[in-house]
Amino acid sequence: MNAQHIQITLSDGSPNGVLDAEIIGGTVRVTVCPKDLALSKEQSNRFKGPGLYCLLGKEMGDDVIYIGESDNVSVRLAHHRYDPKKKFWQSTIVMTSKDGGLGKTLVLYLQNLLYNAVKDSNKIKLVKGQTPGKPAHSVIDKIYAEKFFDQIKIILPVLGFKFIAQETELFKSKTINLESKKSPLFVMSYADAKATAQQINGKFVVFKGSMARNTATPAIRDSSKQLRESLLRDGSIKVDRNSVFWIFVQDVAFSSPSAAAGVIGGTSLNGRLCWKIQGTDQTYADWEESQS
Repeated sequence: MNAQHIQITLSDGSPNGVLDAEIIGGTVRVTVCPKDLALSKEQSNRFKGPGLYCLLGKEMGDDVIYIGESDNVSVRLAHHRYDPKKKFWQSTIVMTSKDGGLGKTLVLYLQNLLYNAVKDSNKIKLVKGQTPGKPAHSVIDKIYAEKFFDQIKIILPVLGFKFIAQETELFKSKTINLESKKSPLFVMSYADAKATAQQINGKFVVFKGSMARNTATPAIRDSSKQLRESLLRDGSIKVDRNSVFWIFVQDVAFSSPSAAAGVIGGTSLNGRLCWKIQGTDQTYADWEESQS
């Protein structure tokens, strides 16, 4: 991963007040503040445009998060003020665009990306009743939104928010035991690259012997490109000079089916649809829905 310069500004001079963070040269601005300041007149004026937001707090002793979107974040936050279902709300994260590039379709798509990333991490409890859809979008919109989201995934952990899963890690087979929660076997094939995986204890594990394309398309997400490079560097994937595929030489745990699919296919893919239960047409999305 390339070096990133993140600028953090304490807008009111207090570490407990309003904090703004952005990657220099990037398009995302992340603002973090307590609930009362998010609802203040000054911040309301700043949040009048489209954006993505998170409400965080505690409910029944658990850390919880609500992920929302709006074409006017200020108005939406004001509506939440008196919502009895948002009594947990203590702090706020607002994600907006510095270049004004966000519209309704894009923030809906970003909400879906963030919701699924948080759900896959299983590190914080999602407030009940959230089922963001995935709106229709153009290829250009998708590329912009996914690059925008890649910046969010860099900034949030720097600010101490760890509820988005680490993209990949070496899977330790010794952690599997009789108590392990395992899914059926999933398979995918993209441009003749074939792979096998299984969800084990919340991790989506691609097994040794799986293949990945040795070339990537222009549509590949930055995070997938960096993951491919990282897995090559650490030896998890080996180059087969007699083939158009790379080979997984050890089991690798990914944060989500889509993260795995992007590495294998060398392009932007919806892993929830690409991965299917072995010997069936049932997708990962179908299987996950059947578990709820």
